Amino acid sequence: MIVTNVMAISLDGRIASRPGETDRERLESGFTSKDDFEHLQGLVRTTDAIIVGSSSLQASGQAFPLVNDRGRFPIWVVMSRKGLPAGQAFYDQAELPRWVVSEKPLALPAHRGQVRGIAYGDRPAAETIVTALADAGCERVLLFGGASVNREFYSAGLVDRLIVTICPLILAQSGALPLVEPTLDKPIMFRLASSQVLGNLVILSYDLIKR
Repeated sequence: MIVTNVMAISLDGRIASRPGETDRERLESGFTSKDDFEHLQGLVRTTDAIIVGSSSLQASGQAFPLVNDRGRFPIWVVMSRKGLPAGQAFYDQAELPRWVVSEKPLALPAHRGQVRGIAYGDRPAAETIVTALADAGCERVLLFGGASVNREFYSAGLVDRLIVTICPLILAQSGALPLVEPTLDKPIMFRLASSQVLGNLVILSYDLIKR
């Protein structure tokens, strides 16, 4: 299994100006663009599963209902301590295989189709998810974050690649969110695999150097 962390960051290394910032707000501020959105959709079409935090999913409004290159919808895995609020469009996306992962079992709101609840209990959350995805036959996994979710996977040594879109703005705000929430036990080192200019954006792909 290959786990690829996919993020868009500002020039000062932030993924959002504040918690809860919506995709529409990010687009209006120049943080993301149509080019980046199309790039992201292209990646979704080449994956078997997508891992995202509940705050990030709520900011997007819903999961991308895109079929991958194997003719299936990727599994959408949402990490949440309290679960997604009732009324989220995610619960109505019955065509998608959906998992909600939390420390303790959650009472999920009414939903369409199958939504699998996974409780990791005393086990590491990231390792529990990767094991469950491997059991489901997933080989290609995208990690969408945000910051605390990214930390879980980097801390566990479960990230293989990083694809980062550099957005041409500086936030310089105290409440802006980092790529990875502190604290990691040691620095994470990468090797540049490729670079691409896409309109006004730069997309950098890195392989993680595992020691």
